[in-house]
Amino acid sequence: MIEIQYSEIVDVARSFSESPFSTIEFANRLRDLFPATMNSLEIEYGKGGAGAGKHFSAYSRIAQTLDKYAKRQLLVKLDYRDAPSEFGSLIIRYWCNIEFSPQFPDEITQPETFLEGAKQSVVVNRYERNLAARKTCIGHWGTVCLVISMCIT
Repeated sequence: MIEIQYSEIVDVARSFSESPFSTIEFANRLRDLFPATMNSLEIEYGKGGAGAGKHFSAYSRIAQTLDKYAKRQLLVKLDYRDAPSEFGSLIIRYWCNIEFSPQFPDEITQPETFLEGAKQSVVVNRYERNLAARKTCIGHWGTVCLVISMCIT
């Protein structure tokens, strides 16, 4: 499996400065800055894009790598946007270098949704006393607790 080196990821991401970039833009910049790495990815996984006939491609591998670095909080994963016509999908993920991502402490990134009034089934064990056994026991032993009376004396 071909791995993109961490230093290459950092250099390519920094080259976009403050601008968000798509997976395909990252791939094109990777080709410009590190052609040997991009060539290795294309040999291993295929070029991809429209008409490539492959589900998994060099672009897919790059997207997986970017996602891995986003999970490590080295990149910011942004929303999908419309993809360029040469791309095999209608949408493409955008990314941002973590060093330039805006920090808004009061901003809610995803609205919270609350589910209210949902039906919930609850199973509870309830133990019923046998009324005849209770009456027989009280008739024989009475209503004084023997444990408590032993503790008092």
